Formats: sequence, C-alpha cells, structure tokens
Amino acid sequence: MRTKLLLRVSFLGTNYCGWQPQPACAGSLPSVCETLQAALRRAGVTDGAPVAAGRLDKGVHAMMQVVTVTVRRSAPAVPGPARDAELAAIATRLNEEEEKTSSCLPPGCGESVT
Repeated sequence: MRTKLLLRVSFLGTNYCGWQPQPACAGSLPSVCETLQAALRRAGVTDGAPVAAGRLDKGVHAMMQVVTVTVRRSAPAVPGPARDAELAAIATRLNEEEEKTSSCLPPGCGESVT
C-alpha cells in the first residue's frame, strides 16, 4: 500500500544546483531533489522521486518548501497517535540520513503532515 505525504523541508541552497538536476551542474553540485530522493531511499520509505510545489535556482535557500512523496505502508493511514508516531519516525530517519551525508535538511526540518 502507498500513501502520499506532504513534507515541509528547509535547506541552505549554497551547495546545490537548484531543485531539479541540471546538466550544467553534473558532477559538481547535486540537486536538492536528488539529495532528498537518495535520503528517502536510504531511509527505506520510498523509491519514487519527491515532487516540489515549485522549483528553485542554484544557490537559493528555502524555508518550508512544500514537497510530496509517496511512501510504502503496510496499512492505511488513520488519524491519531499511531499515524503521528509513524510520521515522526519518517522525519527522524530523514534527518539522520541527511546528517550522515550532505546536511540538506537541518535537524527538525523534515517535518511531515498528511
């Protein structure tokens, strides 16, 4: 079963070529989308690409960028403490993954809501 989540992410864009991969940046700077997608895969929550509500250029910072991702689930999301705990666990895994790699998401910025 799959569920779509809305993530609000914040990042410093200095070390990114923008939201989507750019041929001119290939090999030099990653895109925010590529970095977030890799973190989601390492966290084991999705194989798909994140979809942003807008795109950003090289070097642009973002606060509360709206992004949707489709995640794998074993049961439907039911509002309540169990769903809140699951969302908090996904956010924690994303932040832990990013702290290990490029620090795209400052701690606490991988907040998610449905």
